[in-house]
Amino acid sequence: MIALALCLASLTAAGQEAPTPGSLISNLMTRYASASTMSGHVEFSQSAQNVTVHITTDFAYIRPNRIFIHQTTATGDRPSALLVSDGQRFAYDRPPSSLGPPRFVERVSQNGRSLSLGDFYSAAHLSLLDRSPALDIAIGANLDLRKLREQWSEMQVSGTVQEEGVSAFRIIGNWRDRADHPVLGTFSMDISQAGDLVRYEQRQKVGIPREAGGGTVDVTSIWTSTIKVEAPVDSSIFTDIR
Repeated sequence: MIALALCLASLTAAGQEAPTPGSLISNLMTRYASASTMSGHVEFSQSAQNVTVHITTDFAYIRPNRIFIHQTTATGDRPSALLVSDGQRFAYDRPPSSLGPPRFVERVSQNGRSLSLGDFYSAAHLSLLDRSPALDIAIGANLDLRKLREQWSEMQVSGTVQEEGVSAFRIIGNWRDRADHPVLGTFSMDISQAGDLVRYEQRQKVGIPREAGGGTVDVTSIWTSTIKVEAPVDSSIFTDIR
C-alpha cells in the first residue's frame, strides 16, 4: 500500500505548489498503512429523487488481525451488519441470497498463512451494508486502493474547508467506475491538515432501466468520518464471535 501511496505523490505536474492531490493522498494512505491501531465513525447518506438513506458505521482494528465493523440503518430489510475478528477466528453475517447459518465463522489462519485485515473485509463485503471509500482507505487493501485510484481523474486541490471545526484540504475531480469507462460524475475528498479523511462525496448520474421509464437520475453519496489513529482501542469489542 505504501508503494501505491508513493506512486500517487508523483501524479501531479512537476513544479506545482504544495499541497497537491498526489501528496495529500500519499500522506493519508501512508499514515493509515503504518497505523497499528485505528478506530472511527462514518456517517453515510445517499440522496436521489428526494429520497435519502442513512447508514452508520463504527469500526476499529488492532493490527495484524483484529477488526470490528458494525453498521446500522433505519431503512431496508437488513437493520445491521457485523464483522468481527478476535485474532483466531473471524465472523460475518450471511450474505443476502446465500444459504447457511446466520453468521459465517472462519479461521484466521488458512492454508498456512494468517489472513489480513483486508482479507476479512473482502470476505465480508457482500454482507456489509456499506462498503465505502472511507472504509476502503482506512483498511487499505491494495486492490481496493487501486480501484479507487482508477476511478479518479483530473484531480486538483480547490482550497481549504471547515468540517465540524476541522480545517481540511479539499480535492476535487472527475469520477468513473473503471479506468477504461467514461466519466460518470464528480467526487471530492476532504483531508485534514493532520492527514485524516474527514469527508468524501460522490455525485453521479445513474441510468434507469427502460422498463422503469428510462433516463437518468442524479445520485449524491456523502461519507463523513471521524478517525483516530494510534488511539487506545477497547479489546472487548473483538470478542463477539457468534
